Amino acid sequence: MTFQIRQNAILSRTAEIGQNLTEAQLIGKEVMDYQLVLQFKGKTILDFDALVTLEQNLQRVVEPIAEVDGHDIGSGEINIFVFTADPVATFERAKMLLSDASLLDKVGSAYRDLQSDKYTVIWPESSAEVFTIA
Repeated sequence: MTFQIRQNAILSRTAEIGQNLTEAQLIGKEVMDYQLVLQFKGKTILDFDALVTLEQNLQRVVEPIAEVDGHDIGSGEINIFVFTADPVATFERAKMLLSDASLLDKVGSAYRDLQSDKYTVIWPESSAEVFTIA
């Protein structure tokens, strides 16, 4: 009997946490005012399957403060687009994944306010390059 009461309390608390997380994610989506771009030049990612796997893993890492929006491939570069409320914190989360995949030294990253076309480079940290999307 005691076990059943405790189990019900745990299930109730888990549902409550889940509900709060969902509400937080919805609120966060309303304020995702930035686009973060991860850019790979040349043939960094060898195939489409590796790109899709990277995107899926990235989505797991950046939730709930960001949402992977997709990618484009062309003109010698691959771009992964991420909507976010906090581009710097989102990239910090992505750095671990990129490092584990041996891609951190092959990526450039910048963000922009969704109301602007001007990108602010955040990786590599000392980069003086102007960030563009071909």
